[in-house]
Amino acid sequence: MNRPKSLAGIVLAVILLVGAELDSYAQLGSLHFGSYRITSILPRSFRSVDGELQVECSNRGQAFVMSDIEGVVYKLGRPFVSGHAGPVTVGKGKTTVVVDGNATLCEGISLWDVLECLAFNASDYMIDVSMTITMADGRSRHFSRKGMSVAAILRNVRSHK
Repeated sequence: MNRPKSLAGIVLAVILLVGAELDSYAQLGSLHFGSYRITSILPRSFRSVDGELQVECSNRGQAFVMSDIEGVVYKLGRPFVSGHAGPVTVGKGKTTVVVDGNATLCEGISLWDVLECLAFNASDYMIDVSMTITMADGRSRHFSRKGMSVAAILRNVRSHK
């Protein structure tokens, strides 16, 4: 399995999860996601990278913005990678959603720990994510999910393709 594609799949799955939450919150039409691609990965240090992901999106509901996006990936219950992303705008209609962010290895995690991920087992990983969602009409709310299974998220992404 290609690691950058797996990371992109996780990011896409989080967006899908938020979309499901928005459907119940704002009674929006369905969000549909198409192709995605990593457009850049830029190492900042031995422990941190910046990156950009683009996702094709069809949004029949109103536009919204996700901001203050933060997350932590846990491996076997131990904080592994933390990250944050800049504001993400999901427009109405067919758009390309751009996610810019940074991922940093957590305290006590070494490059050797990362190399062990070559034998990636999705069931070893969980994710916590939080953000603010602001609708086009100005309504805003905090969204947070803890303990999301990466294996379940990846199964969900594959079933939406």
